[in-house]
Amino acid sequence: MLSEHDRMLMRDVRLASAFGESMKEALRQGSSGGGWDNVAWVRPSEIDPSTIGCPVLLWYGDQDRGRWPEHGEWLRDNIQNATLVLGAGEGHLGLVEHTSEMLTALTS
Repeated sequence: MLSEHDRMLMRDVRLASAFGESMKEALRQGSSGGGWDNVAWVRPSEIDPSTIGCPVLLWYGDQDRGRWPEHGEWLRDNIQNATLVLGAGEGHLGLVEHTSEMLTALTS
C-alpha cells in the first residue's frame, strides 16, 4: 500500500522509529478510532461537509494509495473554507517530511 516515496522515507531508521512510536501512541487506547476512520471511507458520512464553517487544511500526496487525492479534491470542493495542499510525487506519509510546514500553516 505504500508509494515508492513512502518506502524511501521508511528506510530512514529515525523516521521509521518516530512513525512507529507515533502509531503506538495513537493506538494506546485501542484501535476503534482507526476502525471508524476506515468505515468512513466505505459508506456515506453522517456529516455534511458543507456545514463545516471553520478553516480546514487538507494535505495529500498525489501518489497516496490509501487516501486518494481525488478525495482531497472532493473535500476541498465541498468544505466552504478548505485549502488543499497536494504534494507531487508524495504518498501517505508526507506528515513526516512536512510537519513544520503544516504547523506553520495551522498557526498562521
